[in-house]
Amino acid sequence: MEAGRVARILWVSREARPGAFPAGAYRVDTEAQPRAALDRIEAARAEDDPYAVCFAAWGQGWGREEVDDLFRTAPDLFLVLEGPADTLPAHDDLGAWARPDHCLTLPLPATDALRRSLAEHLSARWLQEEADRRRVALLEAEARKDRAQRRSHERRLQILYGIVEKLHGSESLEQALHVALGEMSRFLGATTGSLLLLDGPDRLRVVEAVGPRRERIRGLEFPLEDSRVARHALAERRPILVSDIQENGRFEDAEEGVRYRPRSILSVPLFGQDEPLGVLNFGGDDPAGRFGPHDERLVVTLGRQVAVALEKARLLEGLRRTVNESIRALAGAIEAKDPYTRGHSDRVTHYSRLIAQALGLSPAEVDVVVRAAVLHDVGKIGVPSAVLNKPARLDDDEFRLIQRHPEVGTEIVREIRAMEETLAIIRHHHERIDGRGYPDGLRGGALPLGARILAVADTFDAMTSDRPYRQGLPNEVAYEEIERCAGTQFDPEVARVFLDNAPRWPDLEPDAPETRAASG
Repeated sequence: MEAGRVARILWVSREARPGAFPAGAYRVDTEAQPRAALDRIEAARAEDDPYAVCFAAWGQGWGREEVDDLFRTAPDLFLVLEGPADTLPAHDDLGAWARPDHCLTLPLPATDALRRSLAEHLSARWLQEEADRRRVALLEAEARKDRAQRRSHERRLQILYGIVEKLHGSESLEQALHVALGEMSRFLGATTGSLLLLDGPDRLRVVEAVGPRRERIRGLEFPLEDSRVARHALAERRPILVSDIQENGRFEDAEEGVRYRPRSILSVPLFGQDEPLGVLNFGGDDPAGRFGPHDERLVVTLGRQVAVALEKARLLEGLRRTVNESIRALAGAIEAKDPYTRGHSDRVTHYSRLIAQALGLSPAEVDVVVRAAVLHDVGKIGVPSAVLNKPARLDDDEFRLIQRHPEVGTEIVREIRAMEETLAIIRHHHERIDGRGYPDGLRGGALPLGARILAVADTFDAMTSDRPYRQGLPNEVAYEEIERCAGTQFDPEVARVFLDNAPRWPDLEPDAPETRAASG
């Protein structure tokens, strides 16, 4: 109840008439019929101006059923039942079917002073209880609000944690960005989400997007000048939050570079090493779902993680490029010593990639096999050129020198930290499935899958390539030899996948333009 509000009393009796109830610190309404009184009590509660006390004439239409209905309608109201002492219900009976602490009896006749005193006491008590109820309701509402805010905060943290996990743990940054934009858009209630990266100082490129226009705008490039919001976000180095563009004089006529102007805009600039990378944009069309400060803070946090992921991807790409250049240089060094095997590493790499993909390996696993294939023969750099280029078959001592090249190659590559995953493949690519290979005589499942793949690819190219002492074999003969040796020299599953697919790989031919071009 508001401060200073006066309690209401309803007097229900056939004798009830305005002005007949003794005046006091309360307002009095009168009603003759019990059912009409119950309707009035219910209406007063609906209008948030409830009655505090009801004086009712027992026996004049008032009975147990009416009392039950009253307390169902107004459980906090005080009821005073009036009547001759010998007609009023006993207190024990009231306790069985009414609220004994809110239901009293008043034997008639009663003086005005007694009625006034009882009415003022009960009114004051009701006002105090109502004030307590309001305070409790307010505290409960605040507690619910706090719980809702905590749940929202926890939900935001869960979303951010999930997104960060995907951004920094996914093999595909492109896929991780798509998932991150999608999850954040759904949480924000955004219609669209996009990541725009700078392509030079004055152009933007849409590298990823979610929403109904994704296929139309993904990959789109346009001048930075065409996106007023993104331009200002980057220039001012702070987020741009426009809750309703129709009420914003700064951006009300702005049309983004993708020719779409949402109702609500949130644009967060991305920076890496203090240099601008691009912007993270979200747009909404629902007037009831405008972006707010909480959304801004959430997207700023996401933007930092996206910037870190982009910088990490760039660093890894630079490292990968450096490693690949080093790998190619090492592979080139050995092929320079052995002109007859020039192009061998390129062809074996190509075959190994196709086999690994046909086996269903993941992109990361394929990459490890490919990098190992490029350097599988780097250990031959320690073999004398006279042995490598000998125009006849090798004797036993010379063959033992050749057999050391997997071990030597492993030690060379061990110095390249980024190639650690390839070491076992390089060392064991001359092992046999029956354990009669070298250098360690591994057999069966002890051989790394990459080494089993490389063994087939390496043998196939060796059989079909020209050597100083013989011409290369036709592909069909090489296929038959691999099939014959499946289960002894080669892993039968790898051999089967190779033989099932090799005839459908047109660029597998050793003299095909695609492979010969790779050898220079």
